[in-house]
Parts: sequence; structure tokens; C-alpha cells
Amino acid sequence: ANVGGIATAPAVTAAYEKKWMPHAIILAVLSMATGTFWGMVTIGLLQYWIT
Repeated sequence: ANVGGIATAPAVTAAYEKKWMPHAIILAVLSMATGTFWGMVTIGLLQYWIT
């Protein structure tokens, strides 16, 4: 389960392999920063294709 949101998946992955922690932090920040944008793009594309 992804209880903590988007940022927990990379952190859990990094818990198994410590060398992945910097990548996990970058992925968490980028996904939180761009998640809404990509959701809005997806909605716009679906509305364009449906109508």
C-alpha cells in the first residue's frame, strides 16, 4: 500500500538499497512537483480526444 503518497515509494525502495537514496529523493521531489501538471495534461488530452 502507498499510504504516504507519491514520495513513499522511492523511499521504501531506498530502504532496501542505501545507494539509491539520492535517486529516491530526486524522484520524490520531481514527482510531487510535476504530478499535478501531468494530471492536467492528461485531462486536457482526454477531453480533446473525446469531444
